[in-house]
Amino acid sequence: MKYLFSFILFVHAALHLLGFVKAFHLAEINTLSQNISKPIGTLWFLTFLLFSITTATYIKNYKFWFVFAFIALILSQILILMFWEDAKFGTLANILILIVGLFAYGQFQFDKMVERETKEILKDAQTKNPSFISEKDILHLPEAVKKWLINSRVIGQEKSQTIQLKQIGEMRTKPNSKWMSFTATQTFNVQIPGFVWETKVEAMPFYLDAW
Repeated sequence: MKYLFSFILFVHAALHLLGFVKAFHLAEINTLSQNISKPIGTLWFLTFLLFSITTATYIKNYKFWFVFAFIALILSQILILMFWEDAKFGTLANILILIVGLFAYGQFQFDKMVERETKEILKDAQTKNPSFISEKDILHLPEAVKKWLINSRVIGQEKSQTIQLKQIGEMRTKPNSKWMSFTATQTFNVQIPGFVWETKVEAMPFYLDAW
């Protein structure tokens, strides 16, 4: 899906070159019947550059690629309205890019929220004057657990104040629905019990985050 959307971005960007080429008489463009002035042709070229940057940043997974997309969309749609008879079908591509861009913006805001919540949960974690696990700390545990901990050589190890786990697996939203691959990061504060769990789920048509 990512490669398909990248291809759509690339083709849509390239089509904006037609207005530039016609305005500067670099080639005969029969698909554009209206005359285009050089200043307007420059706008067509600027839109091409913005969509090209959008394509490159999207492929490289830059989180802020949608910023370039939104600016390019505004210019593109203005030009389409100016040359509606020749360029009206470009609106369909702009709508698709807008939908994906809004989704990316929502994802960006979501990631900022998760980052903020993670910092909040870890801010009171004490990292100075660390304590260490002793045999006294495990006396209250069942014998099987104590044996496992001793064999794991945890005695004498520093007590963890914060923990971060990486998880890979599959999940589904209903008992009979399709399994979806996911990767997750779970951050704990051991001293003041709490955690933040962020997961990326491979759902069609895009990856979704949950928290």
